[in-house]
Amino acid sequence: MRAPGLWAFLICALSTSASAQDAGPLRLNSPSDSIEVGSEDLVDAWTFHAPPSGQPAVGLRFSADVADWVAQETSQHVGEIIEIAVCGRVVTAPVIQTPITAGEIAITGSFTIQEAQDLLDAITGEGSCGPIS
Repeated sequence: MRAPGLWAFLICALSTSASAQDAGPLRLNSPSDSIEVGSEDLVDAWTFHAPPSGQPAVGLRFSADVADWVAQETSQHVGEIIEIAVCGRVVTAPVIQTPITAGEIAITGSFTIQEAQDLLDAITGEGSCGPIS
């Protein structure tokens, strides 16, 4: 588990219904644009306990190209939802709390440890997408 740095930016998750079997192509969808995130673009991903609440959370660090997209889109859409989709299924839809300009995001919410791990597994898993219903 990676220890988080001091972050001035968080996105609070509204909900999650992810499972490892949902894993596959990752896409970030802002209100005005979207970007596919390849395995080379997701530099690191981990669960941790978010300060100051200690609630379980998921951290993601992106390549420079994706980090630039995240910075632009989160700066333009504070207070709006950004979807994180895997294989065409939205696995979480957090609200952007502040512009995220350093390439690392924290997905926080009322997760249990297992829910945070399930979300991490859905985002980073290597399983096939299977049929989308």
